[in-house]
Amino acid sequence: MTKPVFATDDVPDADEVNEFFVNINFIRKAIQTDRATTTTLADDPELTIPVVANAIYVAEIVLFYQSQAAVDFKFQPVAPSGSSYRYTLNGLHSSTASVYSDDQSAALDLSNVANVSGIGAVLAGVQCRGLLRTGGTAGAFKVQWAQLTSGATTSLMIDSYISLDRKS
Repeated sequence: MTKPVFATDDVPDADEVNEFFVNINFIRKAIQTDRATTTTLADDPELTIPVVANAIYVAEIVLFYQSQAAVDFKFQPVAPSGSSYRYTLNGLHSSTASVYSDDQSAALDLSNVANVSGIGAVLAGVQCRGLLRTGGTAGAFKVQWAQLTSGATTSLMIDSYISLDRKS
């Protein structure tokens, strides 16, 4: 479904109003989440946003984090069954072999776990932008994250966000 174009005196139905005018396609972290001594990916408690079946979205994920260089930060976007998310990633180089270059820019999809470098008490960031295609199942588009190497506390910070712009 493409975004509607309304003429004078058109009355949009509730679904059109909710999908295209209400701010339901943006979610941001309001609290900092800390994790320590865990390399197991887990859902972030706030970065989950609903998606409808058989839709196309331009999806952006921006994560602000703090992690020690020896620990690093890993994350993975997750979407409903039958979905695809092909995106580019811009972030800090991690020392692991699965990352691409300093100040990396990489093309990834839902099968990839992305690793980015921690830089201690300094705020770091990573940006993902791409096309999310949902299959026949509605559900949630979300971010899972953990430490790459178990160690001291890693934090996902306030104002990290997911933004979706539905195109069809």
